[in-house]
Amino acid sequence: MPRATHRLQPPARRTVVRLPQASPWPVSAALLAVFAAGLLGPGVAVAQSAPPPDPLDTVYANGDAPIDEATKRSLATTEMFRAFLPLSVDLSGSMPLPGRQGKLPSCTAWAVAYAARSYYVATAEGRDVRQAANVPSPAYVYHLARTQQDCTGTSFVRNIDVLRRGAPSLASYPYADQCTAPPGPGVTGRPGEFQVRGYRRIDLARIDDVKGQLALSNPVLISFADSVAFQKHRGDGVFAEPDFTGPRGWHAMTLTGYDDRRQAFRLINSWGTGWGDRGYAWIGYDTFRQRVREAGILDVERSVRPPPPPPVAPVPSPPVTPLPPPGPKPGPTVQPLPPPVPPAGQVVAADLPELRRLACAKVTARRDAGRTLLSGFVASTDDLDTVRRAAASRPGFAVGEIVVAPWPQCEALQTLDDALDVADRPTVDIGGRAVLRDGDPLRIAVRTPSRPRYLYVSYVQVDGSLVHLVQPRDGNPAPAEASRTLVFGDGSDGRARATVSAPFGREMIIAIASTTPLFPRALPTRQTEREYLSALRRALLAQPSASAAGATPGRDVAATVLSLETRGR
Repeated sequence: MPRATHRLQPPARRTVVRLPQASPWPVSAALLAVFAAGLLGPGVAVAQSAPPPDPLDTVYANGDAPIDEATKRSLATTEMFRAFLPLSVDLSGSMPLPGRQGKLPSCTAWAVAYAARSYYVATAEGRDVRQAANVPSPAYVYHLARTQQDCTGTSFVRNIDVLRRGAPSLASYPYADQCTAPPGPGVTGRPGEFQVRGYRRIDLARIDDVKGQLALSNPVLISFADSVAFQKHRGDGVFAEPDFTGPRGWHAMTLTGYDDRRQAFRLINSWGTGWGDRGYAWIGYDTFRQRVREAGILDVERSVRPPPPPPVAPVPSPPVTPLPPPGPKPGPTVQPLPPPVPPAGQVVAADLPELRRLACAKVTARRDAGRTLLSGFVASTDDLDTVRRAAASRPGFAVGEIVVAPWPQCEALQTLDDALDVADRPTVDIGGRAVLRDGDPLRIAVRTPSRPRYLYVSYVQVDGSLVHLVQPRDGNPAPAEASRTLVFGDGSDGRARATVSAPFGREMIIAIASTTPLFPRALPTRQTEREYLSALRRALLAQPSASAAGATPGRDVAATVLSLETRGR
């Protein structure tokens, strides 16, 4: 179906709603009354509890235009992401309320300006993006981005070119879903406000690059193939459309997070709070791969904090019925109780506020001889100092054995947490040495568990590349024999001889034994550490180990992770 267009026409007389500049309440009582009376048209949504969903036959506009190939080749791209990825990321707390584009094909301006650019206003400038004075006007950006007299869709590049010069706020240039003349040269915002420096594309072939930008606190712009089923989507479930046959236009939205347990991205839309999950939605990774044709991030200067905006004169509202006075104020804040002290000998998670900020770590508490010992692993010496300070600030707490395991080791330990506690697991031996020098032989001996298991042995090198030494074959996988020793790198019986050479640093050997194959097909002989860890996490989340909390029987996974360091002579 072709994208809808709207003929140029003079602005019609209509009610335009502006959010107040500042108020002790999120919105004014008058504005809430307007919403309650059904007078609020397209534009900024007003916060309310459990907004009713739109009727399923509601038709929404889209309007994202493609970037031409010549322009694509000239655009900068993000680097391949090779670092720690949390299990989930959620940036929605710094987003404005989901808005509504109405019948105008202005979704790209809403995604670029209203959602993505406003996020940096909140996070880098500390301003409240629930206030219209603190978000760029999507109407201003859209009408300058379109290139024709008719109001047709616009591309990411056109909208970003507008924001290179900045924009007025939504409070000073309100939104109306009508095809009006573009703003004249006299309509501008404060100098430099809401500016961007450019746009960087993300390689769609590497979904970890998309997740990586979200983990770096960058909302991701996407161009998505729209459909009737997507327009009908309601609720918190992950959207999927197995029988998708083709796009009903293209729609721009902004990714605000992901959750590997759901295998899905979270996004904010511009179809109001009656669509999806109050204006948000989940789309599965497979749906992303199938239906996203473009993804990228804004290049924004984050260090400049502009002065507070000048007061904006409110627009007179129509007569309304006053709302009843607000309910009683909330009670006094209750101070949290100190962390519980575990019984003697019991190991529990160390639930201390300072330690919750450690992303790639696991710290447990154990009661021993009248003290609470903190043990586990962290990703850096700075994180270790955080654990030490947390223990020193609490009577009776002390630091036990804390291993510094830089990424990717810390993420491997996190991902294989349950499997590392299994008694009957594979063992790895390199001769009892944790440090090897340039020219030293590297002999790796792996002992399989006491029962037949599917065996995976992988070597993570200092440059981040990963070599799979053993894995089940494609087509007809077979488990490894029980209690058997496999040797690599010794040069005997026709095997290759391995010796230590530059580059030097921390390396790692991962051995996993499973009652069923972990992966649907053999992994590439060489991968990056990021690719491997994402595949491993996906495999374990799809079918957890029977020993994992809350898991159902079906797969037992046992693992060993051995860290070593190589150095020059």
